[in-house]
Amino acid sequence: MRYVAKITGILPRVSNDRTTASMPQKLILARSTAMPFEPDAIQQVVRIPLRCIDQQYGKDNHDNAGDDMIYCLRQASDTDAQYNFAFSTDHANPWYHTLDFTAEKLTEAAYERLIELLATHGLTEE
Repeated sequence: MRYVAKITGILPRVSNDRTTASMPQKLILARSTAMPFEPDAIQQVVRIPLRCIDQQYGKDNHDNAGDDMIYCLRQASDTDAQYNFAFSTDHANPWYHTLDFTAEKLTEAAYERLIELLATHGLTEE
């Protein structure tokens, strides 16, 4: 059974009013959930394992994780960034279920910064 939910939005440019002091201090840089930067692509995709969300935010607490992912995108990008979320639950084994976070209008530097910020929230794997 396939379940897909999509949430889309446009981020306005915001000031850096939230400090990194409120973020967890653990930094895990990983490439396992991040797709490589595609220079010619309009969209960049980061696949967040649902098990990472459950571990960091509690069982099925996707709303708070999504809020943090949007916050990370705001911090990483200097431009108005468009984004969407989609659950990928096609695989029979729940270990492989992901929340696919797609962002548009990102430079390579902004994408790398996004991955670093997501790691501070425990949303990437080692």
